[in-house]
Amino acid sequence: MVAEAISAPLYAPLADRIGRRPIIIFLLFLWGFFAVGFGLVQNVWSAVLVRGACTYWSCCRREKF
Repeated sequence: MVAEAISAPLYAPLADRIGRRPIIIFLLFLWGFFAVGFGLVQNVWSAVLVRGACTYWSCCRREKF
């Protein structure tokens, strides 16, 4: 929840300026990259960091249009 609270104010103005579709496509790519990385981690702290990054980039994916 912290990562989503931090990322929403950052991506909203960017999405307004560039457009929502390019931002969502880019963030989905990053989310997929970190989701695969989450499956490959070898210790707990790496899992926490990668999961936080995955949550950070999933914020715009949940926007309703």
